Amino acid sequence: NLRELWNIVFIEHNRLPGGEIVPLQHQHVDTGLGFERLVAFLQGKTSNYDTDLFFPIFNGIQLASKAPAYSGQFNDANSLDTAYRILADHARMATVCLADGMVPEENHKLRRIIRRAITVSHDVFKKQQLLGETCNFVAESLGEVYPEIVDNLNHIKSIINYEEELLKKLRMTSGKQWEKMVAERPILAKISDPCASGLVQGYKEFQRSIKNLVTRKIPGELSFRLYDTFGLEPDVIEELAEIENLVFDREAFEEYLKKAKLRSRIGLNQSTTETFSEGAMKQLDETEKTDDSLKYSYKSDEGIYKFPEIDAEVLRIFVNKDTIENSTLEINKSLENREISLVLNRTPFYTTEGGQLFDKGTIIISPENIRLNVENVKKIGDHVVHLGKLDFSNFNEKLMNAKLTPGDRVRLVLDTDRRLAIMRHHTATHLLNAALRTVFPAVAQKASLVKEDDLSFQFTCYGKGISQRDIDSIDELINDCIAARLPVMTRITDQFGLTQEKKLVLIPGTLYPDQGLRIVEIEEKKLRSKELCCGTHVINTGDLVAFRVKSVVEKGASSRIINAVAGPAAKSLNKFAFDGSSKDITEAKDKKSSEAWRNMLQDFVMSEAKHAVEKGANNEFVVFLLVSRAIEVESLPLQFIRDVCTDKPIFVVVQGKRKVRTRCFVPK
Repeated sequence: NLRELWNIVFIEHNRLPGGEIVPLQHQHVDTGLGFERLVAFLQGKTSNYDTDLFFPIFNGIQLASKAPAYSGQFNDANSLDTAYRILADHARMATVCLADGMVPEENHKLRRIIRRAITVSHDVFKKQQLLGETCNFVAESLGEVYPEIVDNLNHIKSIINYEEELLKKLRMTSGKQWEKMVAERPILAKISDPCASGLVQGYKEFQRSIKNLVTRKIPGELSFRLYDTFGLEPDVIEELAEIENLVFDREAFEEYLKKAKLRSRIGLNQSTTETFSEGAMKQLDETEKTDDSLKYSYKSDEGIYKFPEIDAEVLRIFVNKDTIENSTLEINKSLENREISLVLNRTPFYTTEGGQLFDKGTIIISPENIRLNVENVKKIGDHVVHLGKLDFSNFNEKLMNAKLTPGDRVRLVLDTDRRLAIMRHHTATHLLNAALRTVFPAVAQKASLVKEDDLSFQFTCYGKGISQRDIDSIDELINDCIAARLPVMTRITDQFGLTQEKKLVLIPGTLYPDQGLRIVEIEEKKLRSKELCCGTHVINTGDLVAFRVKSVVEKGASSRIINAVAGPAAKSLNKFAFDGSSKDITEAKDKKSSEAWRNMLQDFVMSEAKHAVEKGANNEFVVFLLVSRAIEVESLPLQFIRDVCTDKPIFVVVQGKRKVRTRCFVPK
C-alpha cells in the first residue's frame, strides 16, 4: 500500500558532451512532484489516469468513438484501456504545444506524438479525426486555467486535421515503399516511426554509406547528413544503427549539429566568420563589443524620417578580412579595389538579422574627409563589422599620407532612403503576418526576407488553400491599417515577462535570448499584430503609404510564398490576380507567380554574386558561397552567374534549407 509522493533529486552538476562534469551556476532541488501526481494524491487515487484530469477526456473519447468505456485496467488483452491512455495523454500534450505556438514541421517529436495518437484513433477506435475532437475535451478540462487553448482551438484543430491528412498521403506513398522494404527485411519493422519524413531515401543512403565503415561507430558526419539532408531524427538514426549492429555516436552528431547551429544563427543563415582570417578572428576576440543600439535611434516629423549622424571610435581595421601591419591603415591608391573592414565602438548600422537585410551608407574618416562606402554590415559575436571600399573619386596628393589607426574618430552616415524602404517592408511583413492569421484558421511563419525593393514571406497554411478573395482581403486589411495611421509601439521585456504576454506571435523553432527582447505591436479594430522582433520599423503605419501583393507562389502541399511591396511604389501596382479559372491557388497553374519568385531569387543571387566578384577583383579566381533558408535551390538555375564573372574562374556554392548546388565556370 506504499505510494511514492515524490523523490528528491539534487541538481548540482552538468555533464558536458565530452563527459566532463562541471558545477552549475545555480543549484536547486527537484522534488519530482508533478501536477498529475499531486492531483492523484489529493483525490485518493492510485493512478494519475483515475483523476478528474483524465476521466472527462476518456468520456469524450467514448462518446465520439462509441467504443466500450474506459475500465482502468493495465493488463487488458485488447489494449483498449492502453489506447485510451495514449490518446488522452497525447491529446493533452499536443493541444498545449500547439496553443503555445509550436508546429509539427519544426518539432519532429511533436509530430511523432501526434502521429501515434492518430494511429491509435484509426487502429483501435476506428474513428477518423478523433484526435481533433479529443482536443475539444482537453480545452474543456484545461481551458479555464490556460485560456490560450480556447483562444487557439480552431488553429489547433486545423493543424491536427492537416497532420492526419498528411499521414494518410504518406502511408499511400512512402509508407507503401517502406512496407515493401520491411517485407524484404522484417527486422526493419522495429522502426518506431515508419512514416518518418525521408526514411526511405535516408535508409538507402545509410545502407550505401556503412559499406565502407571500418568501425562500429557511425561517424558524426554521416549522422548529421541523415538528419540535415533527409530529415531523420536522432532516435530514428539510433534505431537504424541498432538494426545494423552499429553504435550511434550521439556526441559526434551533437558536435556537428552545434557547428551547424553556429553557422546558421546569423541573419538569413549567411555564413560570415569563416571568411575572416584566423588572425582577424583572434583580434576580434580581444576587442570590446560594439554598441549597436543606435540602430533604433531615429525620429519622424510628419512622415519625414531623420537618422542622426554618429561619431564613433575605430577599434579594429582589416583589409580583405585579414589583419594589417601595426594595425594602421595607410591610405593610398593600392587600396582602391580592396575591401576595408572597420570595427567600431558603436554604430547605427543594422546587420542582417531576423530576415531584414543590412544597412548601407558612408563612414567619413576625419580630418581628411576620406569616405568609405559601406556595402555590407556583418555581426560576428558581439562585434559589428562594416565592410566597404574607399572612395577615390576626389583623391589627391594631399591625402597620400593619410592614415587610419585604432582610436581614431570617424563619422557614420546611413543611406537613409534604403533604411526607410527596408523599415517600411519590415513593418509591412508584420501586418502581412497578422492579416494571414486573420484570414486563415491556422498559419505558421517559415521564413521572411525584408529588402529595400520588396518583401517575401514564406508560411505554412493549414486546412485551406489561398483564393483570390483571400488576397483581396489581405490587401484591404493592410491598406485600411495604413489609412488609419496607427502608432507602431515597441517595448522591451525578458523571458519572464514573455510568459505574461497574451497573443504574442513567435517564430516556431527560434531560440530567443533571455534579456532585451523587443515586442513590436500594432493594434487596429480588424487587425492586430504583436511579435517579438529585433528589426527596425516605421513609427506610424501611415508611413507605409500603400501595400500591394505582387505574387503568390505555391511551394509544396501547404507552403506558400507571398512577395509584396510597400511604399510609394505600391500605389502604381495593379491588384494581384491569379491566372486560370480555379478559385484556389493549389489548383491553379499560376505560372506568372512562380516566374516572379524565381526572378526575385535570381536578382538576389545575382546581386550577391556581383558583390563577391567585386571583392575578389585582385584574386586569380572567385569563390561565391551563399547560404539561405529562403532559397529553394532545386528551382534556381545557376548558369546566369557565368555572365557575372567572364574573365576568371568562379566556383559557386548555394545552400538552401535541405540541399546544396554547386557550379564551376571557367572562361574559354
